[in-house]
Parts: sequence; structure tokens; C-alpha cells
Amino acid sequence: MVGERKIDSKLNLLDDEATQEVFGIEDVLRHVVGVLFRYNFRTLNYDYISESVLDVTGYTPDEVMARGSRWLVENLHPDDKQVFLERFLACKSNTLKDDEIAVEYRFRHKDGRDIWISEHARPIHDGADHTIAMIGCSRDITEQKILQQQLADSEQKFRTLYRDAPVALYRTRISDGKIVLCNRKLAKMMGFDSAKECLEANFFSTDTYLDKTRRQQFLDKLQKNGRVKNFEIEARRLDGSSMWMAISAKIFPERGWIEGAIRDITAEKLLTQAEMKILTEILAGKSNKLIAMRSGRSVRTIEDHRASIMCKLEVDNVVDLTLKALQCGIAPNDE
Repeated sequence: MVGERKIDSKLNLLDDEATQEVFGIEDVLRHVVGVLFRYNFRTLNYDYISESVLDVTGYTPDEVMARGSRWLVENLHPDDKQVFLERFLACKSNTLKDDEIAVEYRFRHKDGRDIWISEHARPIHDGADHTIAMIGCSRDITEQKILQQQLADSEQKFRTLYRDAPVALYRTRISDGKIVLCNRKLAKMMGFDSAKECLEANFFSTDTYLDKTRRQQFLDKLQKNGRVKNFEIEARRLDGSSMWMAISAKIFPERGWIEGAIRDITAEKLLTQAEMKILTEILAGKSNKLIAMRSGRSVRTIEDHRASIMCKLEVDNVVDLTLKALQCGIAPNDE
């Protein structure tokens, strides 16, 4: 298993050709990164283990040699014992598909903490092709594992933020506009129940353009400048209804895709300034009478504006109006 016992000057423990091939020169062994070892399947002990085992595991070579295989088994993490022992026994029984063991496992350091070990070993056979020992090298990869976990956690946080972002986010292929990545907000905006449904529907952004020439204009701007901001198009949703959107995007020609964010600007495009102000009052739950009084207009005028707003936004009740307004990023006027 694991780091360095003083080598006999005559290499009397390392007397076979395969072992000497690896452990031929003492100076070399001292500079090898990791723990070199030879494990004897007949004695169930180590014929040799390098002094670096102390640096890696906290145990001296003498402590390791005194306990042999028990030292290893007793300190293996319970969740990793099965996979390690399976590889170990496969090597012993000479049933390895490849002439090498490669395994990662957690090991309890002498100070009580768990460390990660990466181990590579190969069997040594006698004249009858029986496995009598194995030689190999074990390395401490704890820092690498910690970094991998931190990266995985970071990626998970990013996926969560992307999925739940209040802004519609997407990635499309440059060649045909196929949506290959999107979040929940984008899916809902286009009329899907979920991002998964949107992606499985084989949805193409090119199909949403009411004016097909705008797609090429969008690409021309991207290819010229590398990015665009608030490029406005009129688009069609899944149910056939129309909307206005402002697209901010960046092109990645070497990867073959475009990434960006979309804002629903339907209300901004279709409503007058007066209607926008009244809409924010409606969203705040104010009655026509209160809105009229606050704005110095008649109730009838407010009712007419309200009807116009609903017509332009293609809704027929306050609930749908509220949902539509929220989709467009319009906040209620709580003053």
C-alpha cells in the first residue's frame, strides 16, 4: 500500500526482476512523489514500503510493517472497502482484465482525519504464473479531491442560479437557432411548462421571429460586434400569441452558439405612458375610483384605459393582467 523503508544494500527483499525494475536505485526512490510499496500475498505483509508513508499517512514504515494488511483494512473508509478489496482480490487471484490496479479510496490518517489516496499497482508472478506479490505507488490526492468537490459545488450553484434566474436565459446554435439550453423563465415566456419541456420539444428560436429578416439582422450585428444589447423583435409564442422582446446576447463562433438574456417588453412597446402609469396602480390593487382621484381624471377615463390595456396585452381579467405585467418586469406602484 502506501510511502519508505530503508532498502537493503543487497536488495535481498527485492530479489525479482520486476521489483528491481521499479525499486532499483535508492536515490530515485527518495525523490519519487508518493509511497512505493511491495505487498506479499503469501505473508500478507509488506516486503517494502517507502519512508514517505510517514508524510502521507502519519505512520512510520515500522508501524506499517508490524501490522501488515490489518493496518490497511482497519484504516480504509467503510464506504470504500468493497471497491478496494474487489480490486485487491482480483489482483491476487490473477483475474484482472488489465495488468494493473488503479483505485481511489479514503484512508484514515493517524491524526484521525480522512485523506484520499490514488493507488496504482501491478502483480508479480512466479514461474507458474501465480500471483505472489504486487508492487505499486500510492499518492495523496486529498487536495485534488477537495478542489474537485469545490468545483462541483460551484457548478451546482451556477446551475441553480441559472435555472431560477428571474431573467430569461438561453443558448442557441448559430447555424439554425435551435435552443440547446434555457432556464425556467425563458421556457415560461415562450409558453412551455418547464425548461425540460422546451428542450425536448426541439424548439428553434428562428420559428419565433414574426419578421424573418430580423434574425439575419441580429446575426449580422453579433458577428460584427461580438455582442448586441436590447435588440428588439416581435416574436410568436407557442400558443400563437405575439410578444415584443429585447435580446442582449454574445456570440461564441468557435463553439457554434449564442448565449443571451431576453426581456419581455410587450407592455413598453404597446402601452402609452399614461397606460403604463395606470397599470402600475392596478397592480398595486387600487380601484378605478382611487386611481381616478389620484390622477385627476374621471372614473370612466380610467375604465377606458383599463380596457385598452387588457386589449393590447391580450388578457381578459385582472389575474392574467397581473401575470402578464410581472412577466414584463412591471412593478406595482405602492405609493
